[in-house]
Amino acid sequence: MFVYDRGIDFPSVDKARYPAGAPVDPSTFKKLFLGVGKDQVQDALGEHHFDNEDFTGWHRWDYVFKLADADHAERLCQYQVQFFGGQAYRGFWSSPECRDIAARAAGSSGLGIVTASSCAPADVPAPLPPKLELPADALFEFDKGNFDSILPAGRKQLNELASALKGRIGDIAKLTVVGYTDRLGSDDHNHRLSDERANAVREYLIDRGIPASKVTSYGRGAADPIVVCDDQNQGDLIRCLRRNRRVEIHIDQNSSK
Repeated sequence: MFVYDRGIDFPSVDKARYPAGAPVDPSTFKKLFLGVGKDQVQDALGEHHFDNEDFTGWHRWDYVFKLADADHAERLCQYQVQFFGGQAYRGFWSSPECRDIAARAAGSSGLGIVTASSCAPADVPAPLPPKLELPADALFEFDKGNFDSILPAGRKQLNELASALKGRIGDIAKLTVVGYTDRLGSDDHNHRLSDERANAVREYLIDRGIPASKVTSYGRGAADPIVVCDDQNQGDLIRCLRRNRRVEIHIDQNSSK
């Protein structure tokens, strides 16, 4: 997440909760990478520093940090995280000097390429992420997967996602929605549940204006786990397996002309 772009609109520092800048350990930026959720960004960086973060097609969090450069001189640095469908997509620094401080501390970790852009975002459309990961626990009622069982928080997240996708629908060739469960339960049950959840998300996106011809869905049951858990306590095991219970949206973009 170490991009500097002179075309990014940063809010006025005097409107921040900490106009003098909040201290932060630059190595914490190692925790940021493509697809992390808002909870993970907040765990790494703390509560965002401005209240007016909504803008068309995206959601963003803005921060003001105090960072020390190689000569131990403090710099006031603004940092903006942009989310797509509730997941971190890009990060921007207010100056190349601030970007370089964070990049040195985090090494090759983080989201994005360490580069200074000469183009404003309006000049070159940002590439879409190839995959989005939505936590099933936040989308659906427990052990349910139909359209009506989508939770209010899940509907809010899917509304945000649909809005963002519609804004770039001309760039999208195909969306593939894939449902997953954890390993608990029978194979038949997990395949059915994962398929129902993937189809419910597909139906929701179509209901919000995404062309049906561009969206397919299927379930994979407990296949392709992200985490492997050996907890003996049932409650701890369920919590540990949370990331495996998910819905992925794979985005195939149209070939550039």
